[in-house]
Amino acid sequence: MAVTLNDTLGVKRGDIKHYDFGMPFWEATRQKKLVIQYCKTAKKYQHFPRPVSIFTGRRRDIEWREVSGKGVVSPEAKRGRVFQAVSSSSATTLVQPIGVDVQKAPAATLSLDYKVAGGEGRVRVLVAYDDAAGKARTSTLEVTAGDPPGDWTPWTGDVLALRPRASRLKEIRIVTEGGTVLLDNVALTVR
Repeated sequence: MAVTLNDTLGVKRGDIKHYDFGMPFWEATRQKKLVIQYCKTAKKYQHFPRPVSIFTGRRRDIEWREVSGKGVVSPEAKRGRVFQAVSSSSATTLVQPIGVDVQKAPAATLSLDYKVAGGEGRVRVLVAYDDAAGKARTSTLEVTAGDPPGDWTPWTGDVLALRPRASRLKEIRIVTEGGTVLLDNVALTVR
């Protein structure tokens, strides 16, 4: 006798009480679909749901699009759950908005472990921040420039080495291109 494990199709779902701007995401889950906000002007996806585009700041630029869900959280031996970014011709981006004041911090580092699992994976970290004068800045930190498949590799980047020096970190984006890359232990440490 075959037994289906983890069958969630028959699970009753209760009422969802969330912000109105995120309701299309939750309603799509009722239909077992994954939809993510898409900025029509910037031609980029954003997730988690927000009331406006993180790229333009306008509500009218946002639409909901069904996605395949190829970027997955998957288990791997001795590592637990890791983020797997699968990209072909276009980049896969993991976005984390933050609001961390680092002006008086003696140290601020971003660290992660990565493993190229297929293809020639390239990983970059884009940091959006304000400098001491309050001007918005963006810098790129190269993690790997097209490594072949291999073992787990630790990486650390000094956020305070950005020039001009960061005063307030606003957003961290991890961008993968050209292969399948596994990411784990992503951390921002401010001392």
